[in-house]
Amino acid sequence: MNAAPRQAADARAVAYLTAHYVPTGALTRPVLTLHTTDDPLTVSANEGSYAAKVAARGKGRLLRQVFVARTGHCAFQPEEMVAAVDMLAQRVETGRWAPLPRAPFTAFKPGRLLRP
Repeated sequence: MNAAPRQAADARAVAYLTAHYVPTGALTRPVLTLHTTDDPLTVSANEGSYAAKVAARGKGRLLRQVFVARTGHCAFQPEEMVAAVDMLAQRVETGRWAPLPRAPFTAFKPGRLLRP
């Protein structure tokens, strides 16, 4: 593989991803993320990286991350999604995040990304 010719990235694709996908942490409104604790496709460590970017921008009060103790990618039950939406709606209405409900969410601290 090291001997193979290198392919340059498409500049337009890089610009698009940078503008629309790369998280900056510069939140302007409340954001709630919902993640499983053991997602084999999108590792939970991404959540920790995102939270660090948000905190570095001084916007930590706008972010709430909740986790469901389950394996799978977006393996949420309907009642978990409703609870997350309710939690976000309450934050928008009251200006504060409510304490984490015991069910259906779990206290979880994601690990660090191996390559931030």
